[in-house]
Amino acid sequence: MNIITANRLMELRKAHGYSQEELAYALGITRQAISKWERAEASPDTDNLIALARLYNMKLDDLLEGEKLSDEELRSPLQERKEEENIEERKHDSFYPYFCGGISLLLLFAFILVGLFIPNAWSWSWIFLLFIPVCITFYLAIGSRNPNVFCYPLLILAIYCFLGIYFHYWHPYWCLFLSIPLYYLFASWLYEKIKRRKKS
Repeated sequence: MNIITANRLMELRKAHGYSQEELAYALGITRQAISKWERAEASPDTDNLIALARLYNMKLDDLLEGEKLSDEELRSPLQERKEEENIEERKHDSFYPYFCGGISLLLLFAFILVGLFIPNAWSWSWIFLLFIPVCITFYLAIGSRNPNVFCYPLLILAIYCFLGIYFHYWHPYWCLFLSIPLYYLFASWLYEKIKRRKKS
């Protein structure tokens, strides 16, 4: 993809009030793919181009070869709010590696400490390690305002294993797993509500 088309895709995204993450979610792809398109490092395939044209309510030719969007279109009130949100996202991203490293070390230390000082704790203290991705995805869900990112099934698995190994409550607490589809139904509804509220 040439740089002119890449800039065109970025201008259209901004003009329609999408962050890279929101557009990636709408298309069912990764944010990194959107970023590569806009840096002219990769090209969207035909299916994604058609999906973009539908999303922006425009013809495919206009999507790729239309006139350059005006500064007024790019500086709409919605776009100004998006730029403020992007600043917050950058702050969030700058803290992300510190959070991941800190929470991983903390839970690893808890695993070792409990295993060393509590009799027979090695058999269940490994459950602390399951909370590393749980905490990280919770942080990402808060930062992106997308509850679908949270690794809820792993949280349920950790709770279930702890209750089963430490208290021998294997039954009837397997019923906890029934809450997983309910969580994602609620999370999807909540995310759509958040997106509509941000766009309005």
